[in-house]
Amino acid sequence: SNKVVYGDEVSGTQVVYSGFAPDENEEKLDGTLSFTYLNGETAYAPGYGVGNAGKTFTITPYGYTSGNYTFIYNAATLTVDAREITVTIGEASSVYGDEKDLYGQVSVTRGGQEENALAAGDRMQEVFGLSAYDAKGTTAEFGAMTNVGTYYIVGSNGQLKSGNYIIRFEGSASVTVGGEKEAGTHTITARGLKLSHSSPSNVYEGKEKEFSATVDSGYVGEKPSVSAVYYAGHNDYSELAGL
Repeated sequence: SNKVVYGDEVSGTQVVYSGFAPDENEEKLDGTLSFTYLNGETAYAPGYGVGNAGKTFTITPYGYTSGNYTFIYNAATLTVDAREITVTIGEASSVYGDEKDLYGQVSVTRGGQEENALAAGDRMQEVFGLSAYDAKGTTAEFGAMTNVGTYYIVGSNGQLKSGNYIIRFEGSASVTVGGEKEAGTHTITARGLKLSHSSPSNVYEGKEKEFSATVDSGYVGEKPSVSAVYYAGHNDYSELAGL
């Protein structure tokens, strides 16, 4: 049988000849043997469409000519097999408030090689999904404002082109999500803030004084500020705005 892996070029189509005169073979023929690969009106091409894995295409030979022979071309079948890949989810870290790219901590290999692991034109996001879970196996909404902590990153099928692949997910950690699964980890660390404040005199002068503080850097969103009015030497003050 003739097979091709999803995303690969067809090569090595098997051909059997019969009917030659004694001591003659295909080298006596003119022209070049070629093939069409059709499923209905759809021609096979590497990575064509979605869900080709498992489909069959009819192989029809053509191209030879000869003044000594007439030709009967018998069709055959080409089967498209799923592409086998390994998705390794590594370890990564980021700071609270920064954007997260889970696919950036993933490597995809085929036969141990990263080059051409996915079919040409396919993207990781189309082939497999990534989800984040806490240590209890609870799904976590993962983004810039996800709370500080360590999360387990688990791969899954179910994307647009998953059906064209046989996917093995690997990771250095494991988490129980519908059974124990290998996972990578992503640790979110606290974000540092830099603040500055005013330094009014603490000498009593018989009038109100104002203290203020602002966030210089590190805060996510609109920067807050604090101001307070007080009398030097007294504990009472009125807070006007606060962090």
